[in-house]
Amino acid sequence: MNLGLKDKVFVVTGGAAGIGAAICETLAKEDAIVVILDRQCDLGEGLSAQINQLGGKCWYLKVLRFR
Repeated sequence: MNLGLKDKVFVVTGGAAGIGAAICETLAKEDAIVVILDRQCDLGEGLSAQINQLGGKCWYLKVLRFR
């Protein structure tokens, strides 16, 4: 499927797991640039590395919880 997302940047909050991760993977398959925002460092870094190893462009940024 070609949705015309090549080189467009998408910021996905909660993108390290679940539906957010599925969205990130789908965007990466469409050649989009994915930025994952999440509090779960291990999952976010892992997904980002996985996407990059498959030739995608992805960054993970840790989100801190403020009170």
